[in-house]
Amino acid sequence: MKKLSIALCLGMLIAISVLSTVRTTEETLANGVMRLHIRANSDSDEDQALKLKVRDRILKEAGHLFENTTSTADALRQASDNLSYIKSIAEDEIALNGYDYPVNIRLGKSDFPMKVYNDLTLPAGTYEALVVEIGSGSGQNWWCVMFPPLCFVDEACTEIDTDTEEILINNLGDDTYSMLNGGKPVIKFKVYEMIKNWSF
Repeated sequence: MKKLSIALCLGMLIAISVLSTVRTTEETLANGVMRLHIRANSDSDEDQALKLKVRDRILKEAGHLFENTTSTADALRQASDNLSYIKSIAEDEIALNGYDYPVNIRLGKSDFPMKVYNDLTLPAGTYEALVVEIGSGSGQNWWCVMFPPLCFVDEACTEIDTDTEEILINNLGDDTYSMLNGGKPVIKFKVYEMIKNWSF
């Protein structure tokens, strides 16, 4: 009985440690990156294909807005100042493909699942995001990190370049970046999500 009590206490301490560490990491990330969230009109093949075309145009024609940006605050400011421009890109691509869906675009908090970029793991959580909603926005979503640039259109190419890595370290700090880098964070974040979903 005594051994069971000790084991339970150790388990609780580990759970508390994981919760505390990952929660701190989530808070740092929420203010350290800006994500792109594109919501398709529906789950039809046509609407999903359109979503990806809109994604490609936005990344190609609006990516330069963040080329000389070194902080998330500046990235958000750039996005805010250019919302109409980014919206016009999406609207033009939609029209070129023969659709007349309206586009809603905003900056704000948005929920994201866990995402792995090669050796870098971003936990599930609420992040600052540029949200682009096509039509009803009821289809499957596409998301990435727009700043620093981690939006890999080719999912097979997920190498993080040196400049992006440097921006991440500067914005997140060495401790948080180290926490995210490597294979172990995936396990830790999955444990964290399980603990969060437990009912006490």
